[in-house]
Amino acid sequence: MGASVVIERLREPVVGSLASLIDESEREGLRLVRRLADEWASGADRFDRPSEALFAVRQAGRLVGVCGLNVDPMPAGRTSGACGTSTCRSPPDTERRA
Repeated sequence: MGASVVIERLREPVVGSLASLIDESEREGLRLVRRLADEWASGADRFDRPSEALFAVRQAGRLVGVCGLNVDPMPAGRTSGACGTSTCRSPPDTERRA
């Protein structure tokens, strides 16, 4: 049986721990984890407005995912917009199942 998964709300990102997620996402052509880390570092996005949150996903104590939820940036009355970004990965030693 696999290791348990723990989801925790972060008040401060674990920027140093994001390095492996940044590397993996960029190898897949994605910049969302780097953007999260860069925007946190610059103060552009701290997930500190009402209804916003930053979460970490850990498996066997290792950081395997991160999710930031933001307030919808679309003006009132619009019917579409972004609601957040996330990335998760399975540790290399975890069997993937369909």
